[in-house]
Amino acid sequence: MSDTPVVAVTGANGYVGSIICRALTSHAHIIPLVRVPRRPGEEAWSFGASEDMVAGLLSRNGVTHIVHAAWDMKRSDLTHLKQTCVAGTERLVVAARMLGISNFILISSMSAFSGTRSAYGQSKLLAEQGVFDGGGTVLRLGLVWGDSPGGVFGSLSTFASRLPIVPIIVGGAGMQFLLHERSLTTAIIRAVQGDFAGEQRAITLAHPMPIALSKLLRALVAAKGRRAIFVPVPWHAPYLVLRCAERLHVPLKLRSDNLLGFIYQDTQPDFTPLAKYRIDMEPFPPGADLG
Repeated sequence: MSDTPVVAVTGANGYVGSIICRALTSHAHIIPLVRVPRRPGEEAWSFGASEDMVAGLLSRNGVTHIVHAAWDMKRSDLTHLKQTCVAGTERLVVAARMLGISNFILISSMSAFSGTRSAYGQSKLLAEQGVFDGGGTVLRLGLVWGDSPGGVFGSLSTFASRLPIVPIIVGGAGMQFLLHERSLTTAIIRAVQGDFAGEQRAITLAHPMPIALSKLLRALVAAKGRRAIFVPVPWHAPYLVLRCAERLHVPLKLRSDNLLGFIYQDTQPDFTPLAKYRIDMEPFPPGADLG
């Protein structure tokens, strides 16, 4: 029998999921779980799948580890997220326990903390508890960035590269904790190897030095070699615009819930696991102090 781990990765075709798959390619056999399979080796999975269906899929592929990175990033209402993402995560945990798969890794977010205002953060917090109850590991990711960023950071970078007038959101904490793709890669490999097994706290993965959202936007504009006019805007104004756009089903890369996450971040995240497990985090930009 091969000792190579067989890792099922949900959300494998998303920004963070694709980073995880690339990170594990040389260390494990990857089973990408996606909504609509388009490449060889991909398996169909959705949050609505039953425990028995998921257990059959995992068993058929000889899965030994699960990295759960999928989430619905298009909805901002907590009721929907509970019925889909949280319930689907619970079924995935149950299926893993049915097969004796103990290495279950949930990709969570720094938006998940007690008192969080965003529906995304609240739903992730609920899912975390279910994973802990099943003996799994929780990784709370900061704002992921890299040379070719995607996700929320990619949207910010796109705005910075195109808009002649860049709104600077004011109000709230507005401090961001960033996670470079390389740091995420190293942490995921260690998680699959079992380095964090048994940890009953969420492991926050981000550089401990925060950066104000305004400084982050200025840095992104400067990185593009551009000049822009920066205009302070109270956060309530763009929040209402985003809410109206969502009600009208206008497709946007940023959601009102994203903005709540920016404004109401955890002001005192627990970084002690970084020291405990000697996890190195790369600063943004490397060597600079933008806090």
